[in-house]
Amino acid sequence: MNNGSQNNFNVSSYFQQGGITAAQVNIGKQVRHFTEEVKQALVPHLQSKKEVIDLVTVWGDQEAFQFSSEIKEFLVSNNYNVNGVNQAIFGTPVKGQIIEHRKEGGVKIIIGAT
Repeated sequence: MNNGSQNNFNVSSYFQQGGITAAQVNIGKQVRHFTEEVKQALVPHLQSKKEVIDLVTVWGDQEAFQFSSEIKEFLVSNNYNVNGVNQAIFGTPVKGQIIEHRKEGGVKIIIGAT
């Protein structure tokens, strides 16, 4: 039975440099979202709305796929030519975001693990 009380957790903070331990502690993989900060970092890499943007994510990584879907939604709503979200298997681990400009034109955006 839940009587409305909250769960309490004891958190120890070692080597803290002032202040208090945050009221919220995040444990585990953090979910990325398409924010204004991400937009400001991405848009300068896109040279033309006519170029094809291939959006690829690591196969089976649901968090990366969701983040890629948010990026695609922004790009499509701003009339960019987007191919994807596609999933691929890579020979080595892929972390973060990678933007590749192709010699023949277009951009490949790879979304890896957090």
